[in-house]
Formats: sequence, structure tokens, C-alpha cells
Amino acid sequence: MPTASADLQAGPIARDVVPRLRCLQCGGRAHALVAEGIRCGSCGRVAAVRDGVVHCPAPDEDAAVVAERAAVLEFDAHPRDASGFTIADVLVDARVQDTVLALPYGSGDDAPASEYVQNVRKFAPAFDYLLDQLALAPGAAVLDVGADLTWSTARLARNGYRPIAIDINHHLAAAPVLGARGVPYAAVNADMHAPAFGDGVFDAITAFNALHHSARLTELAANLARMLRVDGRLGFVEAYWYYPEAKAAFGVDEIAAGINENVYRLEEWHSALVGAGLELVSFAAGRSFDAVYRKTGRPGRRITPAEAAGELFGTFYMVEIEAPQAVVERPCGTAATVDVVVANRAMAAWTSDSQIPVFASYHLTRDGEMLSFDNVRTLLPGYVAPGTRVTVPLRVDVPDTPGTYVVGVDLVHEAITWFADREGLVGTFTLVAR
Repeated sequence: MPTASADLQAGPIARDVVPRLRCLQCGGRAHALVAEGIRCGSCGRVAAVRDGVVHCPAPDEDAAVVAERAAVLEFDAHPRDASGFTIADVLVDARVQDTVLALPYGSGDDAPASEYVQNVRKFAPAFDYLLDQLALAPGAAVLDVGADLTWSTARLARNGYRPIAIDINHHLAAAPVLGARGVPYAAVNADMHAPAFGDGVFDAITAFNALHHSARLTELAANLARMLRVDGRLGFVEAYWYYPEAKAAFGVDEIAAGINENVYRLEEWHSALVGAGLELVSFAAGRSFDAVYRKTGRPGRRITPAEAAGELFGTFYMVEIEAPQAVVERPCGTAATVDVVVANRAMAAWTSDSQIPVFASYHLTRDGEMLSFDNVRTLLPGYVAPGTRVTVPLRVDVPDTPGTYVVGVDLVHEAITWFADREGLVGTFTLVAR
């Protein structure tokens, strides 16, 4: 049988995919590169390599996968966003490639400012938070699930990791093109539910707005956990809903077009993941559910929604607040800014950009009497990650009446609770209105 080309033998497919691949026909793990692609040493099935992408279709492919692949093709054929681009543009247009490679951040040239680009850029803080919490070693083997145009895989490669992009659609054709302009990485066309890779072969798995395409969350969680080594980490940025209107509005156009869109509550995400033997490291409930879980090597746990909520939010309100020690004097009737220091002692990050945002605020008393409990909100500075301390420029509306007041600095989980009601701790300072 003809052997693979020298380029294929020397590239990321040979280095990263072949040693980790699992045959979807027989489960075999011994593979070899041949002219047609990657051949299973047990049953002889070949995973074809076309245009630099490994194709691993399941023998009995899920009908939902077939339908979604067709829907994405239809989307590309009839794009709804006039300023957008298709995979054909990515393959030939250097400006489009620059835009994709700059994601999730902006670039010097913001054209084309498509809806896709704008949506991805909204998640830049979540992407940064996730990479920080994953704490990957250089050269870590990472599976980037639902990679689509592979902007995330390209960035992981440039950060010094060895990622493999997987997805079911034709957008993976961008991987060889983008990799040629930076650090090459492999791409595999495979269903994320399918056991296309061996047990424990990845140091980490990432997913950026991809896992919600599964209607089989429990099955998906089990497959992802299986592929991680013990102590390996799963990090993802995914949609969630807290209020019913957010659930009702999610993915309406995509669902109508035949794309598999699902949105889950935070408790549903957590229950499925701990049921697969993964335990929470940290999370943020911002625009998305941004979370890192660790594979324990122990059997999964079955928990109720109430128990899941308790595990997510049981330590959420652990905070230390340092208020000014000196007396603060400000003119009556003005809006003052007072710097306070907020230290996050929780397992979760706090953010004001969320369905359930966290803000800084305060309670105002005089001579032991509460004058104003619920006051103006101050945005937190981006993501306040676990173990970090940030300075917050707290806005305080100075009373119209001269006198000495006590300002109790607090955080509020909007429409849910004040932090002091959970922890009983606030930072206080004396305000003199003159």
C-alpha cells in the first residue's frame, strides 16, 4: 500500500492525531499513515485525509449530525448577514484570514465586521478567563471541540499548545490555511459524541460556544471525560439560561434552519459534568457559562438540581472588602467616587456583564439608622477571577443633608441576593457630607 506523503508524515496529523485516534469501526488504536489517509491496523478502515482534514464519519451517523451539516452548507449558500463571509472567502482572502486569526480580539483592520466576528469578540474576556483557569503547560495536548473556522484552535497553537480541532462541518477546511500563516495544527471532521479518540489521550479539552449543539448532554459529557487523562481539564464557554425569556429567544433562526441548538440551565450543565466524573475548578456566569472542570478518576456523582445549585453558588459570595480607613469628605448632593478593594475568595469569577450580574453598591446609615439600603450600582472591572483583588471606583451619591454617615460597601448579585446577606461581611467607611 502506498505510504503517505513526506509532508503528511512530518505534520501535525502524524504527530498529534495518529497516536490518539480510535477506530470508529472496531475500536482499534493502532494506526498508520497511508496515501489515502490514516489506516486502522486492526480492521483496515481508512480515515481519509482530504485538503488537510482527517475525516472520521461514524458507521451509523446520527441523523441530527447529518441534518446540521446540511444546514450549515445551506447557511453558507444563502448568508443572512450581508457584511459576512463564507468559508470560500477564508480560503482565498488574506484580509478575511487576518480577521479570523485576530479573534476573539479586534484587529487593525476590522473588515469584514460580520455578525459572526462581532459575536465572537463579545466573548474575548471569557476566552482569556478560561485560558488562565486551565493553566496548561507548554506543549499540552488539547482537543478543541466544535472548532468551526478554527480561530480558537489557531490561537491555542500560537499559545504553545498542541491542539486538534474537531467539528462536523466543512468549515474545518480553514485549518490548513490558517495554520500555514502561523503554527500548524490538525483538524478532524468527527462528531463530538463519537469515540473517535482513545481513553485519556488529552491533557485538556476546550469548547467555545459548541457544546450546546448537543441534545444529548449526558452522553456528550461522558465522552469528553473519557478522552481526558486523570487531572486533565475541560474548559468551555457555553450558552445558558437563567430567565425563561432567555431560553425562549435562544437560537431561534438557527433552529428554524435545521441547526441543532440547545440551551441549558447552569444546574443542568453541572449535573451532567459531575455525573461524568468531572469536578468544578472555577466558573463565571457572564454572557456565557465559562467553566473549568477537572477529571478526578473517580466515578461520577448523581445530584439533584438543588444540589447542583448549592455546589455552584455555595461559595459564590465569599468576599473581602477593604474600604478607606480615613474619613471621606465630599460636598452635599454630589456623586462621589471612592476607591474600595474587593478580594474574591470564591470558586467563581464575578462579572457585571451577565444575565445575573454582580455589581458593587452600598448601604447608608446615620447614627445607627438605615437611611438608604439599596443604592446606585457600580460596574466591576471585567472578570474578577477567584483569588484576585481589584480596585473598584465605587460611586456614592452624597446626601443633600450635611452630616456624618457610615457607608457599608457591599456587592449585589442582582435580583438574587446581597453578598452581606450570605456572608455577613461588608467594608465600611465614614462619609462626611459638607
